[in-house]
Amino acid sequence: MWRRGVKVSIWLLLALLLTACGGNERADDGRLDVVATIGQLTNVVEIVGGRHVNVTGLMGPGVDPHLYVASESDVESLQNADVIIYNGLFLEAQMTE
Repeated sequence: MWRRGVKVSIWLLLALLLTACGGNERADDGRLDVVATIGQLTNVVEIVGGRHVNVTGLMGPGVDPHLYVASESDVESLQNADVIIYNGLFLEAQMTE
């Protein structure tokens, strides 16, 4: 009797593990979704990553990174990114908020 319980438990655990390994619903083309904050970092990521990355730059030319405040679409891009590249050193002062 206990063997049947063990078998059922193993199958349930296996089913749980396989379900947990499922990915998100977006299409995966094998490329990393990278968000870079300032234009210079966006350029570097595009050059280094090449065809292996989808790069989104948050700040265009003329935007002061010290004063930048993320829009709702920027926050969504950040949440969906596989990698976020930012300078730090208080350049993008609002990134942590």
